[in-house]
Amino acid sequence: MIRKLVSYIINAVAAYTIIGFVVVPPLIHAGIVLAGNHFLARELKLGAVYFNPLTLKLSLIAVDVRDTIKLSSADIDLSWKYLQKALFDENNIRQLTLDKIRINNPESDFTLTENGQNNFASLLKEFPEQPTSTETEQEASASSLQFTVNQIAIENGRFGFTDYQFTDNHSPFSLQLDQINIQGQSLGWPQTNSIVNFSTQLNGEATVNSKVDLALSGIPTEASASASISLNNINLTDFQPIINRFTYVDLTSGLLDTRTDINWQAESGVQLTSDITINQLQLDDSRTQETVAQWLQLQLSKLSYQQTDNRLEVGQLLLAAPSVVIAVDEKLQVNLASLVKPIENTISSEQEEVDTTTATGTETPDFSLAINRLAIENGAMDFSDRSFQPGFATPIVNLNGEIDGFDTRSKKPATIKIDGRVDRYAPVTIKGALNPSSPLNMTDLSMSFTNVELTTLTPYSGRFAGYSIQKGRLHLDLNYQIKNHQLSATNQMLLDKLILGSRVDSNEAVDLPIRMALALLKDRNGQIDITLPISGDLENPEFELGPVIRMALVNLITNIISAPFDLLASLVGGSAEEMQFVTFEPGQFSINRSEQVESLDKLAKALRDRLGLQLEVTGKTAKDSDWPLVARSLLESELTQLWIKELKAQKKPIPEKLILSTMDEETRLRLLQNIAGTMMTSESSELNIERANADTITQHLLAQWPFNENAMRQLAIDRAREIKDYLMDEGGLDPQRIFLLSVQSLSEGSAEKPSTELQLNAG
Repeated sequence: MIRKLVSYIINAVAAYTIIGFVVVPPLIHAGIVLAGNHFLARELKLGAVYFNPLTLKLSLIAVDVRDTIKLSSADIDLSWKYLQKALFDENNIRQLTLDKIRINNPESDFTLTENGQNNFASLLKEFPEQPTSTETEQEASASSLQFTVNQIAIENGRFGFTDYQFTDNHSPFSLQLDQINIQGQSLGWPQTNSIVNFSTQLNGEATVNSKVDLALSGIPTEASASASISLNNINLTDFQPIINRFTYVDLTSGLLDTRTDINWQAESGVQLTSDITINQLQLDDSRTQETVAQWLQLQLSKLSYQQTDNRLEVGQLLLAAPSVVIAVDEKLQVNLASLVKPIENTISSEQEEVDTTTATGTETPDFSLAINRLAIENGAMDFSDRSFQPGFATPIVNLNGEIDGFDTRSKKPATIKIDGRVDRYAPVTIKGALNPSSPLNMTDLSMSFTNVELTTLTPYSGRFAGYSIQKGRLHLDLNYQIKNHQLSATNQMLLDKLILGSRVDSNEAVDLPIRMALALLKDRNGQIDITLPISGDLENPEFELGPVIRMALVNLITNIISAPFDLLASLVGGSAEEMQFVTFEPGQFSINRSEQVESLDKLAKALRDRLGLQLEVTGKTAKDSDWPLVARSLLESELTQLWIKELKAQKKPIPEKLILSTMDEETRLRLLQNIAGTMMTSESSELNIERANADTITQHLLAQWPFNENAMRQLAIDRAREIKDYLMDEGGLDPQRIFLLSVQSLSEGSAEKPSTELQLNAG
């Protein structure tokens, strides 16, 4: 009996072994091929199947799904101790546990076509939906399946990705993952505490390593996951095909390294920390092959993101040796803006409305960004403006500085401190503070430019002022304060040793005497100090800073030119009117009154400080006020000549200085009678010369004395010369700076002031 039992057992084991090794593999092979070709739209090929009935190990050799997946082998281990739970329900729970899955040399290629289709989308055949009976649904709901793989290993895999949809069709975006190795432990569903290690080589150069921890308890709100990802030596030029679709940028070089830790919990969402480095980045304009931006290194340190706060924080952003080229072309287009290709909006209005509603319906806070420290080391910027001829270009180099406390959510202002140089020689400093969350409510920025060579600005001076610049330097201090959308700015400009060059034809040049304005503003040290305040409402859509500054400068020059003596008077504290108009006593040209002396002294002092100015003097007389006294002078001169003639006839000595007041009355009367006799006309016949006294004859002669234009002209000349002589002798002015203009004589009844007029001109 025992012998028969043993014999039955041996026979059963032998039969089981034979069936397992011999019969089962071809059945599995046939079943896999038939099932695969039934459900798959691609042909499935299977090289061989091996099954060990003793260890329950299944091996599939040379699996090939046409144009989709290949693998050299796949081993599946089903332990005996898990078999019962897999075959029989326990408390309506069926547990399928695989001890180990090992896949060797898997290969797959994923292709995304231009219309968004991919080669995996058509992998499965389409079958009509089969109605599900109520009994089947009840059975499915009554029992559940738990799946677990104790160990899974994918070794030496390869995966290729090709994208034609978001790239240029002539150069699709491709990624090649080689040497893919995945090691996983305790992977399962719906409960698991698994660890997965992943490593691969990207496009033959870069390496990707990651570790993922996944915890599922069967309760969705308690699910969690964490991952550590390391990317090294990622060549950013591999992404050029994607960049080509949206921009005119050639990514010539750039290497990415990053270390990222991600934690996810069902309730709190994603938490991310990372350190990112991008080395040796260079961006070229694909149309001109000219470099537009580059840097030696970009470091993002202690980067973190909290999904619950929707907040991204960066501990430090460091830019080493950044360089950017900003160019304005003939159409006023900035090169950086033109690098982006125009993209048609393919989103329908209905989609836009849905997206907006979804976004506003969430409780997620608005996105905020905080950068604790942004540092720039040895930066450079090359600016050029070709919107006019001959154009303008200047480099800014040695940019170093930092921005601290940038936070779009905080009301505390961020501080800015940046230093650099224009054209290597002119220091530039930018410092201040602004509120990142609302810069139009609080901004206070100061910019200082020192020793900027004005000759580099010749293109702009020719365009807007109509002159080239031969020599000069600029010192510029700007302070811009914004509070509650109101701008209050001060532009302090110091032009040192500015000398204009030749005239430049420009339709945009202001029609103003620029040389005269500069001569008025330039002091004896060759410096022009201008303070230009600017204010405005930034909420006003018509407010533009550039035109406002230009208009303020034009107004300043206009006011100076229209009232140049006001500027001189402000320098020395005098009266502009007294400086411009010198008043003489009627018929006189001597400077002896205190107000004349004081005014001319202050004018001389002002002109000594404005060496570029020339003074033009226009001698002036008035018939109403000056002629009566000029006529008296001419009469007295005639009396003197007759007196000398009489003394000579009488052979009497003639004094060196004849004083009419010393003439005796008899002689005076006789000589006046002689003069009156020669001037006697029919209109003056009523005067009895023989009976009239000297005073009566004198008044009669003055009233009848013929107007002498030459005498009046000489008085005007004498007045102009007297002013010039005083300014030379007492004021210390160079005579080459003072010009006597043609004199003027005001007619009788003229409303114009008879004062001698002074005018200013540029030397």
